[in-house]
Amino acid sequence: MKQFRQVVVGGFAALIMSISLLSFAAPQASAAAVTNGNPTCAKRFLTLPVWYRGLTKADDNCELKSPAETGGISKYIWTIVLNVIEIVLQLIGFVSVLFIMYGGFQYLTNGYNPSVVEAARKTITNAVVGLAISISATGLVTLAFGILNGLAAI
Repeated sequence: MKQFRQVVVGGFAALIMSISLLSFAAPQASAAAVTNGNPTCAKRFLTLPVWYRGLTKADDNCELKSPAETGGISKYIWTIVLNVIEIVLQLIGFVSVLFIMYGGFQYLTNGYNPSVVEAARKTITNAVVGLAISISATGLVTLAFGILNGLAAI
């Protein structure tokens, strides 16, 4: 029980520290610059970015740029790939939170069965690790996106 508490407390502490560190990786000013000054084209749903983030023209009709306007087909494709990777990583983070809740429910409702309690502990531990990895990877993808679009100072 003591080891489990240490793992959970350590996991949450690492999660809070990584969230605070990763919040500096993608400041709000860079998000506004990526959308080319057009916030209507970059509406997010549950923090998920649109797949065309960083590829719209500056006018209000959300028209996509051609690959030549973005700096070449390579940069165009990598922008789309990074957006899709970020969407997938955020979905993995949502699934991790659901598994934490599921493990907690198992832990609370089956307190008399040691094998179920141990399985619930493993579920929670694995989900916390998955959530930490997902958050860290999302921060790295956001940083790579910023570097690709010339928003981060190297």
